[in-house]
Amino acid sequence: MSCECFNLRINGGFKDTGEYLRYHRLILDTGFLQEEQPLDKLYEAGTGEERWFRCQKCNGEWRLIAPDFPFRGLWAPIPYEV
Repeated sequence: MSCECFNLRINGGFKDTGEYLRYHRLILDTGFLQEEQPLDKLYEAGTGEERWFRCQKCNGEWRLIAPDFPFRGLWAPIPYEV
């Protein structure tokens, strides 16, 4: 995928809550990722707070899950249902 939203992908989760909060702010500041409120469907979540975003450029969906030790959190695309 060549959309800008894929350039924000991270691997391995977040070091701590501070890094998660900075990343959440970065996502909001992009201007092209809009938070979906409220979550309209269930998806297997980690143990932390979960937020979903939709890319206004490619229509891709993403999930952001806060870290909750030992889970390091997650920022990842949500697979499309075809």
